[in-house]
Amino acid sequence: MIPHAKMRELAKRYEGRTDLVQLWAAGENYKLHEITVFQELVAAAFCIHTSPDCLYPANRESNVASLHEAARDFNPAPTSDELAGFLLEATPIFDLHTAFCAFDDLACHAPAAINRSLPIAAALTRFRLYLEADAHARKTLKWLDALPWSRLLNQARRMDFAAIALLGKRAFFGDDCEIIAIPWDGLPYAAA
Repeated sequence: MIPHAKMRELAKRYEGRTDLVQLWAAGENYKLHEITVFQELVAAAFCIHTSPDCLYPANRESNVASLHEAARDFNPAPTSDELAGFLLEATPIFDLHTAFCAFDDLACHAPAAINRSLPIAAALTRFRLYLEADAHARKTLKWLDALPWSRLLNQARRMDFAAIALLGKRAFFGDDCEIIAIPWDGLPYAAA
């Protein structure tokens, strides 16, 4: 990954250019991407699975309320029965949460981010396989297909592609944390 100071230099160098390829952008309108709203849902489910207070009814209700709050941004929003699939298995939620956190760590230029980058699309596919194997998750699967699932998976693939470009020194973060491909004429020889 390009060092933070070099990324700032690249952002300044290419500022104002309209021909740059934006590989991924969250920005202020991040809720336009279902995958980023899905990330919030996964984070809420992760909190439920990992909260030491989840055994107490009052705390469990608070955590479940945060799951419902994250789900409101979907169109269509899942019902309680459809959300139940997120709580059936902890392992795929942990995998998804780890993949999303690894992607976010790239934006923070965390030193360990280079070694922890995980494909979000693969974690998403494993999550779906867990749901398909559990008869109690049929409603969750039906809701995922209504999103539609293919768009969610394509957005995850775009995030993965952007992460690979960052790690391969072929992209940089812009001023609004968007991931921008370095034009071929600006690529250093070592990264080409």
